[in-house]
Amino acid sequence: MALAGAAVVVGLAGLIALGGGVGGAFGAVGEQRISLASPDRTGALRAAWRVVAGHPLTGTGPGQTRLRWEGPDGAARFYAYVHNEYAQVAADLGLVGLVLLAVLLAALARLLWRSRPTGSARGPWAGVVAAAVAFAVHGGLDFV
Repeated sequence: MALAGAAVVVGLAGLIALGGGVGGAFGAVGEQRISLASPDRTGALRAAWRVVAGHPLTGTGPGQTRLRWEGPDGAARFYAYVHNEYAQVAADLGLVGLVLLAVLLAALARLLWRSRPTGSARGPWAGVVAAAVAFAVHGGLDFV
């Protein structure tokens, strides 16, 4: 099984290294999808912060946020979601929502900390903590 996995990895690396044909396609997709640079996501985030500036305390209301900005091609873009859960909460629920979210995250962190095992079986607990941290980080980068 490990040999088959290694063969797949080596094969994909070879295709990407070729640069043309299928390797070129992988490269083109990689440039577009495996990147933190996204004009639409950046525009949506800036539009969300404009909404927050306009409604700082209570936001626009759950599901009521409409994001609008001008894209790099000059066309108007409209999104309903920010692709960042924390900015979405700020736009929808304002400071009140952010405080409630912080209280929830702190309570979950405290619950995880208090549930840590005292013996040698810490592996599953560490896995749960790692998953919770990954979930929290992912919320800042994309939809959860």
